[in-house]
Amino acid sequence: GSTKEALSEEDVIMTYQLVNDMCRSTGGYTLPRINTNLYLQGRRFKKIQCLDKYTGLKALHLENNLISRIEGLEAMPELRILFLDGNMIS
Repeated sequence: GSTKEALSEEDVIMTYQLVNDMCRSTGGYTLPRINTNLYLQGRRFKKIQCLDKYTGLKALHLENNLISRIEGLEAMPELRILFLDGNMIS
């Protein structure tokens, strides 16, 4: 089988390529820093990472993932809205 089949549903890792692909598929720009919104909801991500190139974000949608810690947002000084409902944050 393919590598995708070998991964369990829980093993979705937030990578630069996956984030860039998701950004473009939702109408975002190829150049990360000029995006103001990023839609990464419902992907079973466990950790917030690989977002340091998205320095212009004002809204980040991370609803309905498996995130347990709020981290990896240091490079987003413009961030005003962070959607995290439906995660594993305690």
